[in-house]
Amino acid sequence: IEQLCDRAQGLFAQRPRNWMVMGHIAFGAGLLFFVAFLAAFIQEERLKKRLVALNADLQRRVEAAVASQRQQEQILIQQSKLAAMGEMIGAIAHQWRQPLNALSITIQDLEDAWAHGEVDEPYIRDLVRRSVGQINHMSETINDFRNFFKESKEQTRFNLTTAILETTALVEKQYNSHNIAISLAGSTQSTPAPETLFIRGYLNEFKQAVLNILGNAKDAITARRLREKAPQLAGEVVMTLELTPTEVVLGIEDNGGGIEIEPIERVFEPYFSTKEEGQGSGIGLYMAKVIIETNMHGRLRVENRADGARFEVRLKRSEDEG
Repeated sequence: IEQLCDRAQGLFAQRPRNWMVMGHIAFGAGLLFFVAFLAAFIQEERLKKRLVALNADLQRRVEAAVASQRQQEQILIQQSKLAAMGEMIGAIAHQWRQPLNALSITIQDLEDAWAHGEVDEPYIRDLVRRSVGQINHMSETINDFRNFFKESKEQTRFNLTTAILETTALVEKQYNSHNIAISLAGSTQSTPAPETLFIRGYLNEFKQAVLNILGNAKDAITARRLREKAPQLAGEVVMTLELTPTEVVLGIEDNGGGIEIEPIERVFEPYFSTKEEGQGSGIGLYMAKVIIETNMHGRLRVENRADGARFEVRLKRSEDEG
């Protein structure tokens, strides 16, 4: 019994020392845990700062890339306009040929009237009226083409039907010289009349997109005549307007025999052309797609029909139309 008591007293004498050791171990473990937590926290903060810096750098790069792409698109738009300028000069020549011919006939008639003593005040007044009318028509033609080549810097609300008719007026004489009829028909199923049909977008760029499609249709028809050796084939381009509750659908269909490439969407690729070398820049339809889809947030599609190709332009109707 005495020996057991002595052992118990020895254990109780060593207990404070054991608790001290355990306390030091616990303190060391806590210190290590705190240091590890602090290191992890610092590392996390560094990662957060790096992530913020990376996001900011990525944002700057994205903005720079978008700005660069927008700039390139504007350059291509201007290049497309310059590429079309040669055709526009030809269109101006067709627009001016008739009034110039009328002025020539008027001047020749004046000479004959003078020789036969028919020149009097009513005759002179009528001659001046007809001559001034022809000159004003030629001046309006120049203004139409000059306005077309102006860059639209801001979106505006404009009348879609008027824009289409103004565009077709630019090529009407040229179409007539190639024996191609062009018409605009409205198959509207909603209430708004064409004269109250408005959309928002870039007016001149929209006109250029339509003009590019019309130019492609004219080339397709003339190419079909050569391919089929049928120079007397009557060309036809029919434009239609359809309304949905939220969109305007502009269809442009020709009888040029269709597009013989697969997939057909390749016609919208930049610098891709089905025409012979030197007869097409390959950016007309590409720019039309950029203008309609990127700049005006619409859709441009193409499909082959029985006698030719049909381009479809879908645009949102202006919320404040009417």
